[in-house]
Amino acid sequence: MNKMLTISEELYNQLESTSRHYGYDNVEQMLAALLLKQDELRQRQETASQIDILREQLLVKYGKMPDSTDLIREDRAR
Repeated sequence: MNKMLTISEELYNQLESTSRHYGYDNVEQMLAALLLKQDELRQRQETASQIDILREQLLVKYGKMPDSTDLIREDRAR
């Protein structure tokens, strides 16, 4: 089902110009892409938050873990 939204002609012209500038065929395509990008960003932020929570849980359970960077470098050098 199609819905109509009333906006000023000036705003529509700005949206149309911006959509062309970024290579979209029309305003609707640009808005759909923007929503998709926003959803992807939200998902990445949610994942990062879950990682932070897990990191905190591991710190509480096991304490501070030693940095393994030097061990990895030594192993690769062999």
